[in-house]
Amino acid sequence: MSKQVKYFCEMTFDYPIKDKQRQLDSFIKQMFNRTQSMFRYDGLPETIPQIYLERYLQVYGHCIITKANNDLYAFWGGFAGIPDVYYNPTQYVVSNVALNLYKTFDIDKDCVLCRNDSNIQGLSFIFKKYGCLLVENTLTIYSLLKTARASLLLSATDDKTKKECDLFIDKLESGDIYCIGENPFFEGVKVHSTMQGSAGLINQFIELEQYIKASCLNEIGLNANYNMKRESLNSAESALNDDFLIPLIDNMLACRKDFVNKVNNMYGTNITVELNSAWLTNKLEDIKQDSLANNDIDTANLEAEIDTLEQTITDEIEPETTQDEPDNQDEPETTQDEPDNQDEPETTQDEPDNQDEPETTQDEPDNQDEPETEKDKDNEN
Repeated sequence: MSKQVKYFCEMTFDYPIKDKQRQLDSFIKQMFNRTQSMFRYDGLPETIPQIYLERYLQVYGHCIITKANNDLYAFWGGFAGIPDVYYNPTQYVVSNVALNLYKTFDIDKDCVLCRNDSNIQGLSFIFKKYGCLLVENTLTIYSLLKTARASLLLSATDDKTKKECDLFIDKLESGDIYCIGENPFFEGVKVHSTMQGSAGLINQFIELEQYIKASCLNEIGLNANYNMKRESLNSAESALNDDFLIPLIDNMLACRKDFVNKVNNMYGTNITVELNSAWLTNKLEDIKQDSLANNDIDTANLEAEIDTLEQTITDEIEPETTQDEPDNQDEPETTQDEPDNQDEPETTQDEPDNQDEPETTQDEPDNQDEPETEKDKDNEN
């Protein structure tokens, strides 16, 4: 048995559910794994992997793009210098051991400042807030599950009765039917309920967990509409939820487009950035709803506009696929070979002696020319 298989077979039940810090760290990392695909960049240099650029932006809220050793890099560091009139940072300090780089850069002169959002906050605070709520709620559910095992407590007045209680519980656990034959047992045993008024508590905290998760996803622009009311949502309530999803993501996209344009102008690159994955789908749906709600939109052309936008999105999401299919470009050769169908036209041009038939049909009417036809036949013989 391999070590890996042996490891999975011997895993012990030691999940650190009571370790709040580990639970919180795990939740935050899971959320960042989801948001890594929020944007799609084209034209990034090989020295700036998208995963690290987005990690700096989403975790810390900022980074810079600058040249080092004749290549472009994204660095995370700290602000320095005297703020400008609007209290924006003017310098950025970088310390990178791998490149032996220890330097203070002047923003917009030696480097481009990249912001995750207008306030340079990142997503860490959002994930930490909801992560703390989820950890506490998970521990509450865990405690309720534990105490639910003892919905009733038995108390005994003497040792003999206690032994009978222990034997009774053991028999129940093993699935045996046990008969108690002494009346004093019932006189000496008292039953106490531990679940009075708490029968529905577990369901309430499960609903609360779903609500916290949905609220966190809504914060980052994903539609996970879970409300605490048990009735279905009407269209107005759904629209309110959709309006809540968009602003932060639009702000993050605008900040990325801004620093991408600055990088292109400063270093002559051709980098672009757009929404990606589920965020792109949500944006498309929002555009559709706005178009349908706007009476000024020509409904006759709406379908064509939506189809065009969907095609644009498909091209943006699957650029690599359309470039890899190419061997489809060889198919055209097949389609050119098929055409030996193009030779058929020649056949159709040879047939046209069918076009001479009309002349024949015109000659036929003058059946008087039949003798000439017979002469022709003799000549052919």
